[in-house]
Amino acid sequence: MPELRNQLEICLYALTLLSLLRTAHAKEPPLLRDWTRVDDDELDETHEVFAAVLTDNDDVAVLVARCLLDCDAGKFRSLSSSIVVLRDSWDRFRRRQDPLPDVVLQRTLALERRMAHNRSPVSLDAVYRSLEMLHAVSRP
Repeated sequence: MPELRNQLEICLYALTLLSLLRTAHAKEPPLLRDWTRVDDDELDETHEVFAAVLTDNDDVAVLVARCLLDCDAGKFRSLSSSIVVLRDSWDRFRRRQDPLPDVVLQRTLALERRMAHNRSPVSLDAVYRSLEMLHAVSRP
């Protein structure tokens, strides 16, 4: 379960950033071309399942998350390996949009509320530690 938890934390963080970028109608990074075919509802459902595993340790959500990760392994690998690019895209959007549009703020609050019960919140440091363990990215 710890390995699954690490993988889900990385994916949840990336899904959060991707969802916010879509809400903002910002350009998605080309690395995520597999995710352009995923509509917003499916993206939101995937985020909800991963958050349920991490916040509630929901057994059904664990099974669904494992199935999602196994069935679309390449898609989730591309998502987790794009975290730095997603974060940079989000940071760039935030710098250009001050204040953030209401729809983006509402989406941010909804995603935060969904993840509010998580005892070990997804932090950038945790994401980098996990990615470094996978040798996917070196820390800037």
